[in-house]
Amino acid sequence: MEHQHKKANTGQTNTKHRVIAAYKPKSMLHTQKLSLHKLGK
Repeated sequence: MEHQHKKANTGQTNTKHRVIAAYKPKSMLHTQKLSLHKLGK
């Protein structure tokens, strides 16, 4: 059961990395603004 849980977390992390990678080609300033907005919440 623990192994399945780890797999699920890895899947979420991979999705997060893909989203970040999608934003990277755009200006870093835009990414920083997004991060600041998330931190603001």
